[in-house]
Amino acid sequence: MSSVAVRTVAAPAAGVGFNYPPMLLGAAVLLWGWHTGALLYAVPMALVLEGARWFPWSLALSDRDFERLSDGTTLLMLVLVVYQFDQHGVRGVFPVLRWMPTVVLVLVLGQVFTTRKNIKLSALFLSVRRAERRGQLEQVPVLDIRHPFFVLCLVSASAGELRSPAFFPLLIVLLAWAFWPIRPRRYPVILWLLAMLAVGGGGYVASKGLIELRRAVEPVLMEWALEYFRHRRDPFRSHTAIGEIGKLKLSDRIVMRVRPQNTLSHPSLLRQASYRRFSNNIWLAGAAKFEELTPEGGGTRWILQDVRGTPERRVGISTYLIRGKGILGVPNGTHEIRDLNVEELHRNPLGALKAVEGPDLVEFTAVYDPARSVDGTPQEAELAMPQEYREVIHQVADELSLGGLPPLSVVQRLHDYFIDGFQYSLEGATRTRLTLPLVTFLKESRRGHCEYFASATVLLLRAAGIPARYASGYSIQEYSEVEQAYVVRRRHAHSWALAYIDGRWQDVDTTPPGWIELEAADAPWWEGTYDLLSWLWYRFTRWRLTDTAGESNDWILWLVFPLVAVLIWRLYRRGELTRRPSTNRNSRLVGRPQEESGFQLIAARLHAAGYPRREGETLAAWFNRLQQTQGVVGAAEVQASILPLHYRYRFDPAGLGPDEFQRLRRDVESWLAQYPLAKA
Repeated sequence: MSSVAVRTVAAPAAGVGFNYPPMLLGAAVLLWGWHTGALLYAVPMALVLEGARWFPWSLALSDRDFERLSDGTTLLMLVLVVYQFDQHGVRGVFPVLRWMPTVVLVLVLGQVFTTRKNIKLSALFLSVRRAERRGQLEQVPVLDIRHPFFVLCLVSASAGELRSPAFFPLLIVLLAWAFWPIRPRRYPVILWLLAMLAVGGGGYVASKGLIELRRAVEPVLMEWALEYFRHRRDPFRSHTAIGEIGKLKLSDRIVMRVRPQNTLSHPSLLRQASYRRFSNNIWLAGAAKFEELTPEGGGTRWILQDVRGTPERRVGISTYLIRGKGILGVPNGTHEIRDLNVEELHRNPLGALKAVEGPDLVEFTAVYDPARSVDGTPQEAELAMPQEYREVIHQVADELSLGGLPPLSVVQRLHDYFIDGFQYSLEGATRTRLTLPLVTFLKESRRGHCEYFASATVLLLRAAGIPARYASGYSIQEYSEVEQAYVVRRRHAHSWALAYIDGRWQDVDTTPPGWIELEAADAPWWEGTYDLLSWLWYRFTRWRLTDTAGESNDWILWLVFPLVAVLIWRLYRRGELTRRPSTNRNSRLVGRPQEESGFQLIAARLHAAGYPRREGETLAAWFNRLQQTQGVVGAAEVQASILPLHYRYRFDPAGLGPDEFQRLRRDVESWLAQYPLAKA
C-alpha cells in the first residue's frame, strides 16, 4: 500500500477570516434549481440553509459524527455516479453534475445546524484522517464546507439545459456578492466593480470561444474515432453472422414481455431484422437504409401502412432500450405502433424498426395482420444464390423434387425434410478446410441450431424459385403466471425464413420444435429467483418512468421532510440537540460573546509587545509558539487555565456557568496585572 504524505498546516481559528454574506448560499441554490429545472427542490433547500440562522436549536455533533456524515455522502455520491453512468453512458457526467448539490446538502446542513463555523479535513479525506490518528499532524486543517458547496452549486447550475442568457450575468452577480466582504479596501469600489465586470466579460467571451472550438474540432475527432474503432460492432448494423444467435442462447436474461390484448392467441415470433444477401456465412441487408417516420396522435402513434377497415390484432410489448436506442421486435404484418414514447422511429425497406431517444423501458402496442405484408416487394437479391453453396443447394433441391411444386407444397416439404431428418443442437456445424458450415449441416452432421435451419431453408426456397429472406428475432413460448404475460429471454433468440407467397411475406420456421424443451432443460436452478428480481426491477423501472397527466411521483421526495423531523426528534431525545443561545442583547445567558471575557485584552497586550498572532494561526498554536520558541513569560499560564475556559466560553454550546465565567474574568485580570510585558 502506498503511503500518503500529509503536510502539517495550521488551522484557522473559527470565526476568523471570511465573513459569509447572509442569503448568498440560498441564492446560489436557487440559481442551480432554476437553471437545471429543479426549482421544486431548490426552494426548500434554500429555506433550510438560510433558515438555520434563526433556528432555536443546534446539533452537538462531534468530529466522529462529521466523519460519518462525510462517509455517507461519499456513498450516496458513488450510487449517483454508478446509476447515472449506467443510464446515460459517458453522458452521465452531466446528470451527475446536475444533482451533486442534493447529495452534498446533508454534509452542509451538518455544519450550519451546529455552532461550528468549519469542519476538520479529516472528516472529508481518509488520508488526513489516518495522519491525525497516527499523530502525524500537530493541527488538523479545517474547512468551511459552505465555500465548496457554493462553488458546486454554480458549477452544477452550468450543467442545466435551460440555456438562459440571464444565467451568466446572475453568475457574475453571485461571485461579486461572495467577494464583496474580502475586496481590497485600498482601491475605490468603482474600480473593483469594473474589474469584476472585466473578468466576467472575459469569461463569457472565453466560454463562447470554447463552444465554437468544440463545434469545429468535435466532428474531426469523431471521424477519427469511428475510423479507429470501425472493427467494433454497430448496434444497428446491417449484417449478422452464423453463430451470433447461439451466443445469445447462453443467457437467461428477460428482454421482453408480451401481452395479447384483444385475442387469446399471440404471435409466435417477433421479428427484429431481415436480410437479403448471403456471403461468406454472413447475411447482409444490402441497400436497406433507415428512414424516419412521422408520428401521429400526439407523437406516440406511428402508421407503417394504411390498412383501414381490416380486423386488427393487438399485442402489448415491453422492451428495454440501451442508451435510449434499440431495434423493436414486432409480429409479421405489423402495420401500426401505438403508445410508443420515443422521439424518433425509423424503418428500413426490410421491415426493421429502430427507436431513437427513448427511455430505459418502452411499452407499446403492435397492431398487426398476418394476412398482410408491409415489408415491400421482392427484388432480385431475394432469389440470389451464393456461388460457394450453389452446387449443394441445387443437389438437395433435386433430391426433394422441389422444382415445379406449388409454393405452399414446397414449404411443407421443406418442413417435413428438416423435422424428420435433422436434430437441434447448439453446437452447430463446424467448418473445415474442405467443407462449409451449411454443407456439413446438410450432408454430414444433420444437426445445428436455428441459424443453420433458417439459412438452409432460405437458400432451398430460392432454389425452388420462391423469393426468400433470412429473419432474426425472438420466439414467444414461455408464459409467466406471476407476471400474467409471456416473458422473452435472450435464449429465446431465433432465426427463421421469410417466403414471398401469395403476394405477402410469410414466416417459415423449419427448426424442429424440440429446441424449446431442450434449452429450457438447461436453465439454471436459480432461474426462479432471477425471474422474481427481474420482475421487481421491471416494476420499479415502470414506476420510475410513470409520468401521466395529473399523476407525478415527485411526492415521494417530500417524504424526506417528515423523516428529517423524526431525525431531529430522536437527536433531541438522545441529548444531541441543544437550544441555540438567544441573540437578544438583554439576554443574561453566560458563555456567549454578548459579555466579553477579557481575553482580547491579553491578545492586544501581546500584539503591542511585539508578539503578534500569525495569519491563520489558532490561539493554541500561537501560545505554544510563544512559550516554546520565544520564551514569552505568562504564555504557559494562559495555556494551562485561561485558554481552555475561553474556548469553552466561545465554542461550547452549553457555555460557561456563572461561577466559571467569573473565574475566567478574575484569571484574565490577574494575568494582566502580573505580566505587563515590555515591548520586545
